[in-house]
Amino acid sequence: MPLCIMSESLRRLIDKVAVQERGGAAPPHASLYPSFARMSLTAARYVVLATLLPNLEPDLAKKALGLEGDRSPYWHNPPAEIKERLKGVAVLDPFAGGGSIPMEAARLGAHAVALEYNPVQWLALKTIQLARERGKELIDLKAWETLKKRYRRGFGADMEVICKNGKAEKAGPLAREGCRIALALERELSRYYPPRNGKRISHYIWAKQVRCPKCGAWVPLVMSTRLDKGGSLAWRPIYIGGDYDVAIERGKGIKTVDRGDARCPKCGAPISKEYVRRNVGHNDRMVVVVTEDKRFYPADEADRKAYEGVPEPERLIESLFYDPRSVRPPAYGWTRYGDLFNRRQHHYLNKLVDYVKGVGPDIRTVLAWLVARQADFNSRMTAWRADTLGVMHTMSYKSIRVSWDYVEVNPFAKGAGSLWGALYDVLDGFAFLVHAMDGAGPFEPVLGSALRLPFPDRSVKYVVTDPPYFDSIPYAESYDFYYVWLKRVVGDLYPETFSFWTLWRDRSAEDISVGGGRTEEHFRILLKRAFKEIRRVLADDGAVAVFYAHPKREAWTALAETFIDAGFVVEDVYSLRMWMPTDIQARGKDSITTAYVFVLRTGSATQAIDLERLREEVRKTLEGLAADGYRGADLAMGAYVAAVKLATHMGMRAMRLALAVARDVLSRLKRA
Repeated sequence: MPLCIMSESLRRLIDKVAVQERGGAAPPHASLYPSFARMSLTAARYVVLATLLPNLEPDLAKKALGLEGDRSPYWHNPPAEIKERLKGVAVLDPFAGGGSIPMEAARLGAHAVALEYNPVQWLALKTIQLARERGKELIDLKAWETLKKRYRRGFGADMEVICKNGKAEKAGPLAREGCRIALALERELSRYYPPRNGKRISHYIWAKQVRCPKCGAWVPLVMSTRLDKGGSLAWRPIYIGGDYDVAIERGKGIKTVDRGDARCPKCGAPISKEYVRRNVGHNDRMVVVVTEDKRFYPADEADRKAYEGVPEPERLIESLFYDPRSVRPPAYGWTRYGDLFNRRQHHYLNKLVDYVKGVGPDIRTVLAWLVARQADFNSRMTAWRADTLGVMHTMSYKSIRVSWDYVEVNPFAKGAGSLWGALYDVLDGFAFLVHAMDGAGPFEPVLGSALRLPFPDRSVKYVVTDPPYFDSIPYAESYDFYYVWLKRVVGDLYPETFSFWTLWRDRSAEDISVGGGRTEEHFRILLKRAFKEIRRVLADDGAVAVFYAHPKREAWTALAETFIDAGFVVEDVYSLRMWMPTDIQARGKDSITTAYVFVLRTGSATQAIDLERLREEVRKTLEGLAADGYRGADLAMGAYVAAVKLATHMGMRAMRLALAVARDVLSRLKRA
């Protein structure tokens, strides 16, 4: 019996903590490497513990989950008693992703096997393994914590001061080499970022533009020219013939683009999205500069001259896959990854790659994420965040969208997206992993496909996994943004992993997702194959726990068919709150906030349809969720979950009947 059934109050506490982790209390490693489907560490540990030790006494369960103490639970490593009980127990996650499940399995003392098909996420898993096996050689945790406290700045530490006063040496070779690289880059490139009025410029705001087809004037393409949170400052074009200067004034500013169509602010002529796509090219205009003290100035000739003085860089030549849902730049003529960066951004990133490649393999593996983070925060697809006076990074929405006005970051100034901030995030994230993996069980990352598990029949007793959620994320196309940079940094260290030209071209055929040309039928077929592989390697007395969440009926139908075809029945199912309604991942799923955990056992749908039992289970499930405060898409999802469970016992017809019953119950609950 799952742990959550033993203690409802414990489950509710886990819900609260999991939502906090997805909000402002994320663990430090969340800023180390990207993971589009990152799971709460506490929720992951809870489900692993419930799967491996379902009858654990409540007091020990709370200690094992880190729920005692004044820090977030993920800071607390499980007690030795738990690790001893699980020593030698192997847990497989065939969709390991960013590693929350296998990482928590290892922290509990088990032998975690983390299989992943995506090279970017495999490198994240490799980083976790490195933290466990060599982490204390790379960073001195006590010295690092001392530096953080002494040089505290905002939510982190002043990495520039730490590097420039030579204190980084105390924290170990990772901090030392990171600082050496940052300081060398600043010496070489800072001349391209001259100050304004004695203050360093932290951000450059650019606008893409086209010529008006009617009057010939340059048209800045902007969704908003607002600069600050209160909306008191904005920039606007002041036309002089067909060109314009920039004025910064009080007011809400202007908008020239709406759903891809534009309007000329000079003559008022409409401009079609087709015209914009044909003519936007690389006609970017630097319009505003922001100094470290958060003052705004129109960009001037000196700013533009410094930019023009940057040598033309060797650009990324890998092509972008055009997908209107997830990768949009090719529709506007930006067809290669090199097109996503302006001259100075690309030159800086190339230099950063060169410097990071000059360090040893272990340190290079960790600092590779420095390149990934800087590319994310310093491209032509970023955006200015007036509410925080910061930067919305390229992959904020887990896809490569088109941003009209964008932000170029000065890597060497204090401000959002800088090299100093990124270096702090990488060091602090890795330090957290070293702490978390101290005394953990073996952690084994495996580059492989869930369609061909590299394990003998009936050799795995426990599987805990979070498989792809239907059409939520087209992984190959989205992660390519990081892949094309990472392969330049660590491709020679891990040639098997980073030998591909692009992921969308070479790794998408077996990607279990919808998007990038992969249909819903593709997803269904591959998901069934993957779970048949899980069934093949599962021991006769094995246990499987599966996370899942999606608002679409089609996603749950596919899951039910998958369980049935693979030879599984749902023994139990329970919910976990995972996201806030404002979370990017929740918004992408029609504001669902809940994931479900299916506890599977081997078996087949052999029971006859019992209409009374079916009606009662659906009614009980939905009324219980409604009483717990579930509404909207979350409540509807409860109906799908109940139907999946019934279908694995009674066949797919039971699912259709259960959903029909659910419609009536939902209608009654809505009226009530």
